[in-house]
Amino acid sequence: MRYVNCATQSTKEISRLTGCSVKQAINDLNLLIEDGVLMGYGEGRNVVYAKPHPKA
Repeated sequence: MRYVNCATQSTKEISRLTGCSVKQAINDLNLLIEDGVLMGYGEGRNVVYAKPHPKA
């Protein structure tokens, strides 16, 4: 997977930038959420991806 600024990109844009399908982009983003690299805010088509807040 090619790394892109996921916090400001839609899954369609990430798919286009990485050359993978939208379904694969969603799966990759969900894996990054599981690994704690990203946080997902929202539901369904309205999910926004961002870096998690640093621990104090």
